Amino acid sequence: MRLAFWRAFQHDAFAVAKASAYSSILTFFPALLVVGSVLATSRRTTVYLQEISYAVGRILPAASSTALAYLRGSSLQRPISVLVSASLITLWTGSGVMISWMEGFRNAYQLPKIWGLFKERMIAFGLVILAGIPLTFATVLVAFGSGIETRILFGMGREFGPVILLLWMGIRWLIATLTSIAVIALIYHNGVPRTQPWHSVLPGATMATVLWF
Repeated sequence: MRLAFWRAFQHDAFAVAKASAYSSILTFFPALLVVGSVLATSRRTTVYLQEISYAVGRILPAASSTALAYLRGSSLQRPISVLVSASLITLWTGSGVMISWMEGFRNAYQLPKIWGLFKERMIAFGLVILAGIPLTFATVLVAFGSGIETRILFGMGREFGPVILLLWMGIRWLIATLTSIAVIALIYHNGVPRTQPWHSVLPGATMATVLWF
């Protein structure tokens, strides 16, 4: 443990974490704007906004009311230009998170920076897109899982209710866990100039997922 902390200090992991945290904050609200613009086309916008606000509140309790207000405001904006511009901003700021992580990976593996600014940014864009698709699916599954559980319980009746509830809860979190491991392994695998073997990145991806939960 001491060696791990010392290596983190040597590899400037704390500065990298701070930079990625700043980029994540900049990514958060444009992403909410994208979600709100998409939900504006639904008839159940209010219900979905409440579900998302509850999910955000479990992660950021102090920001739940702010997130709900921001989502409600963005859900009133239907122009396609808002969706496109917010998506581009989210992609750009998300690539900033990836670039910060890629710098940390290079420091950890003690690799030189051989990618130029353009190539590094393009790789970061690709990682954001590849990671965003399964993460979006897992996030929707976790955020709207309670509503799906209610519908399943209503359709199956009270006899099998507890069994179905436990089974669905286990499946939901299993999918979320496996998705997280797969996405983190993808980033570890492609985030450095020297591509890492899959079997060498899976333990770290699993540990990162466990620590995240």
